[in-house]
Amino acid sequence: MTKKARSEIVIRLPEGWSKAAFVGVEYAFLGWLALVAIALVNYVSQSSSPYLEGMKWTQAVWAASDFWRLAHGGSFAFGGGSISLIPLALPVAMIALLAFAARREIAGMARAFLALGYVPTVLVLSLLTGGSSTLRIFGGALLIALLASAIALLPLLRPPAQVRAGILFAFKTLAIVAGLSVLLLAVALGIHAGGVKGIYALLSGGVVGTITITLLWLSYVPTLACWALSWCLGAGFQAGQGATSSPFSVAHLPIPALPPYGALPTKAPGVAIVLLSALFFALLGFLLARTEKFDSSKHQVDYLLTGGGIFALVMFVWAAFARGSLGVGRMEQVGLNLGSWTLWFLLAALMPLLLGAFFADPTRRSQVSGLVSKKQPVADKQTPTLTVVEDQAQENGEGEDQAQPARSEGAAGREQGEEQDHPDPAGEPGEAEQSPKGHRQEDGDEARAGSTAAPTPKRLRLIAQGQGDPDAPTTAIPKDNK
Repeated sequence: MTKKARSEIVIRLPEGWSKAAFVGVEYAFLGWLALVAIALVNYVSQSSSPYLEGMKWTQAVWAASDFWRLAHGGSFAFGGGSISLIPLALPVAMIALLAFAARREIAGMARAFLALGYVPTVLVLSLLTGGSSTLRIFGGALLIALLASAIALLPLLRPPAQVRAGILFAFKTLAIVAGLSVLLLAVALGIHAGGVKGIYALLSGGVVGTITITLLWLSYVPTLACWALSWCLGAGFQAGQGATSSPFSVAHLPIPALPPYGALPTKAPGVAIVLLSALFFALLGFLLARTEKFDSSKHQVDYLLTGGGIFALVMFVWAAFARGSLGVGRMEQVGLNLGSWTLWFLLAALMPLLLGAFFADPTRRSQVSGLVSKKQPVADKQTPTLTVVEDQAQENGEGEDQAQPARSEGAAGREQGEEQDHPDPAGEPGEAEQSPKGHRQEDGDEARAGSTAAPTPKRLRLIAQGQGDPDAPTTAIPKDNK
């Protein structure tokens, strides 16, 4: 008796758009579950605290759910007001995880369908945990899914070379700017470390409490980094109503004891910090674009429009989500003023960045140098001047005698007699052309021997200096007719 082959049941995940929807559902649930797990750990560790007496574990779940909804653009009630300031580290982490999962598990253009599973899951979890602001949460979830799909689809796209280079330029710029913004925040916290530690001592309750507060504010690092960048660009930010911090003003009014507020600047450096920021962006654009080669001006324009457009769009979205509410009263509106941010961002960041990238091309620099050189006067060119000098007959006329044909003595005598009666100012045309120096000599033995004939009148020459050919023939004029 032969044994029957054992049949195997293989369950395969769906492919294509259905698999993309499944990945969206999976990561939406995992994001919520991670925050709930952190809240439950904190609840268990602090359950013996008198401040938490009567608190149930379900309340910890609701608190974690409120924070999770906040990451998607929602809000929750707190102290008679509401909290709506988004902890931007959470949506950034969700976008990164979704994009990574889509590239690893989904093939082809099906990566564009992450929103089919992610958005409905977020809405269902929000409603089950008592959430509100459904429309804002829907918009936040949709934006997260679309950005993750766009990042996952980038390797599949084949745009023109200059457009692809522009996208890379934008991503490099965003990475550098984000990193330096976080560094600025860290420097500010380090300078005011004493005040920050004092606030921590007031709020923390043991090791677990300190870790929880640290994780809470770490989720706000991108938000606070945007505030630091806005301060450097000149727009500043509102730490509370009436408490604006910028290079031109210092927040003096009393503000709540929050750990990041311990690092608020106590001095206003003025316009110098704005000029340094503009110089940094110009240098950044120049360094990032100097290795690019463009076949035409149109390709360079495409490169700049793509890179600058993506950079400006992401920065504007970053600034728009870096504002909200932290309670009631003066904390009802904190963060950036979008109008002021837009103006200062254009003047101190975007325009210097694009100008630096534009002049990174050697062709553009040579064109500008040519335009500047045309407008400047040439220093070594002199204004031509006219000089009047006396020209007397040479004592020795051998050179000119050799150049002229021999004349008869009678003709020479008649010519000498005519010159004595009517002196010719310019001489004969033939002589002027044959004698480039303008010298005129008398022919015959009588002139050289000092005969009784009238002397040849002195003549003047006009010499142009500074321009022209110095060897060109000059025109002699009699001194009496000057």
